[in-house]
Amino acid sequence: MGNYHHHQNPSAFKLDSKVIYDVCNLYDADGLYIIDATKHSPLIGFAYDGFPIYGAFGYKNLDGTGGIVRMKSSFKLRNITTRTVYADGTDVTDGPAVSTTYPLGYFREDYEFIAPSSGQTDYLDAHNGRFCETPEYPNGIYPILYCG
Repeated sequence: MGNYHHHQNPSAFKLDSKVIYDVCNLYDADGLYIIDATKHSPLIGFAYDGFPIYGAFGYKNLDGTGGIVRMKSSFKLRNITTRTVYADGTDVTDGPAVSTTYPLGYFREDYEFIAPSSGQTDYLDAHNGRFCETPEYPNGIYPILYCG
């Protein structure tokens, strides 16, 4: 069985995110779209499972009301110095200690999912999406929304 990988690095994803690893800078896709905090982010592509991918701004409420807001991730950095367990206590192969070489946020183990409470409709679920209305899907869809 072969190994597959893809070089996809839309430049819009780098506008306000901390860049930790820059190997894909060789494959920039400049000019994908301009972030406009006053409009719902445009449809920028589809995931391999067929669900639409949008930028960081969407309707606050699931029914397309509430104005435009920046979607928020429900993953938060943990307060750790070693990488020996996931947030739920599950053991992992020990990773390197938090350091300047491997700062907090570098690995998956550094984050924990905190489910949004009722009414926090602008927070994304554990898959960084939510079932909601979008301009292209007024009856609702489960889009993946980039949240930097």
